[in-house]
Amino acid sequence: MRKRLLFLSALTHSQEDGEGWIRTRSILEILLEKYDVDLLLYGNHYTADLPQAGSSLMVHQVKMMGSLRGKQQGSLYTPGRRFYPGNTSKEMKLAIAELCHMNSYSHAFLSYNLPGSYLDILNRVQPGITLIMDAFQPRTGRTYSKTGRKRILIKPYDHLNAARLRKDMQRTMNKTALLLAASEWDALSFKAVSFEDAGKVQVLPSFINLDKYEKAEPVFKEDGVVLHWNMSTPQGKRAALLFQQNILPVVREKVPGTKFYIISNLLEAEVVESLKEENVFIAASNEEAIHYIRQSKVLFAPLLEGIEARPEILESWALKTPVVTTFRGSETLICEHKQNILTAKTIEEIAQSIVTLLKDQELGSIMADRAFQTLLKHYEFTDIKQKVLSLV
Repeated sequence: MRKRLLFLSALTHSQEDGEGWIRTRSILEILLEKYDVDLLLYGNHYTADLPQAGSSLMVHQVKMMGSLRGKQQGSLYTPGRRFYPGNTSKEMKLAIAELCHMNSYSHAFLSYNLPGSYLDILNRVQPGITLIMDAFQPRTGRTYSKTGRKRILIKPYDHLNAARLRKDMQRTMNKTALLLAASEWDALSFKAVSFEDAGKVQVLPSFINLDKYEKAEPVFKEDGVVLHWNMSTPQGKRAALLFQQNILPVVREKVPGTKFYIISNLLEAEVVESLKEENVFIAASNEEAIHYIRQSKVLFAPLLEGIEARPEILESWALKTPVVTTFRGSETLICEHKQNILTAKTIEEIAQSIVTLLKDQELGSIMADRAFQTLLKHYEFTDIKQKVLSLV
């Protein structure tokens, strides 16, 4: 008889949490292979984007009355929101208590967007339960590059909050049996505050299921450049304008006839009209996005705002299209400049890197193959699934 697991998550539907929901759904899909799962969702909108697991998955939903965005955990070395203690919902407390009264759970999983105070609630209503927590943290909205605006003062923030942050992180580690970090860097920041509990911390990087990308690759990729990023934020709008004003003209001059694509369905009307005047194609659906990335020679992930775009980069690797990005966009990925990715520090370097890949298809093909092998070794769903199941 299979054991039962309680899976807690929140449907925030905020744009910066796109990667987080993909990650949460994938972890849920993996856990369903081993457990019968009660999924308790906190949110106003039910999503049909859930694994099809028949009777193994029971979905329960609590209407969102406020915000679960309390203090969330991040790296010790970057300012951010913290997991502990955070806000808790009265309705969620009651729902958890009711489910724990009706069922005996061997394990409980908390997604990254829930505050650590739910660990205390679970321990109280069902003592002895094995607690697993995802320590993934979306990195959005902070500027790290020198762009003329005021640079964020990171060190003073850390000095003022270091003691509190370490205490919060240690509390989280003490109460969990397994803590899943998204990168080695994040894992080390947890291990540093509690060497005794360091064995609880495991790295679970962003990962991707290659099944949806299986298709014969084009024999010859066109002179195409894809800009793929979250365009619903102010940073996304600036990225689109940067692409149009600073990169597109340079590339068109050096490689005439190049086609340009932007993957987004949330661009502002004025930006859309401006891009259309430049003959930039805008793709809104996932199917269009995959098609354009697959047939193009370059994907550009414009991460000058210190915002990571791991899903976009991994997707491009899966489609064997080489990527141009910035160092900050690639620092948490297993990659090396000129081996499986091209990184650039300035607008001029970005444009030149794109031109290089457009002109040298052999280089692009070699980089794409190396990137695909990296994906298979470190970020492919099958291997990640085996790791997760071995841990739980």
